[in-house]
Amino acid sequence: MAIKRFLLAGVFAFVLTGVSIPQPKPTIAIIGTGDMGDSLGPKFVELGYEVVYGSRDPDGEKARAVVEITGGNSRATTQREAAQVGDIVVLAVPWPAMETVTQNLGSLDDKIVIDISFPHEQGEDGYYVPMLDTSSAEMIQQWNLGARVMKTFALQASYVIDDPDVVGGPVSIPIAADDQEAKQQIAKLIVEMGRDPIDAGPLRYSRELEAMQRLYGVDFSSDARQLGNSIFAAVITGNAFGKMIGRHR
Repeated sequence: MAIKRFLLAGVFAFVLTGVSIPQPKPTIAIIGTGDMGDSLGPKFVELGYEVVYGSRDPDGEKARAVVEITGGNSRATTQREAAQVGDIVVLAVPWPAMETVTQNLGSLDDKIVIDISFPHEQGEDGYYVPMLDTSSAEMIQQWNLGARVMKTFALQASYVIDDPDVVGGPVSIPIAADDQEAKQQIAKLIVEMGRDPIDAGPLRYSRELEAMQRLYGVDFSSDARQLGNSIFAAVITGNAFGKMIGRHR
């Protein structure tokens, strides 16, 4: 009984003094074990988050290797199971496979769902063209009406996630989402990572972020464009757009 009174007194002391009890960090599920997944996962684990990778073959060599690289509190399981245990679900799956994967993860109600996909294909002239009339994030929201979908981590190459110093300064990460509380939560995560979150407006502005993805994919490497490439590189490395996409020559 004395112990019980002591514990209750401790609880009241926390309330009266305004000291908050630290809350456990949310579990982050990363659906996909590719280039972006194995860049984001280790960063999250370093910050104290549990990371669960969702893989088509969780016992396979690739999934085991990603878990080994990530270390800490990480593991791999099926895509559906990972999505169900995650409070935050990062969809690191290419388009158009995203459509099948996203509709087979079970209920994503109330979960923060992060779309980082690149829903484009090369046109006949070699430049990227959109595969969708709206955006991948908006499509994912339609398939999962109860989810808190956002588009973020979508403009950075994986090597910039690995080492932001390659662009010579802080990396800005836009977030397009309708759910303001979810946006604030992920903005805090981005700050924890040492990056600068940018409010990119509502979820429908994912279309603008995806248009920026196409700009990132423009090929400036040909001899005929070499001068333009040099000018472009000099400008983009030092401005906000360059910090967002992580382009570095």
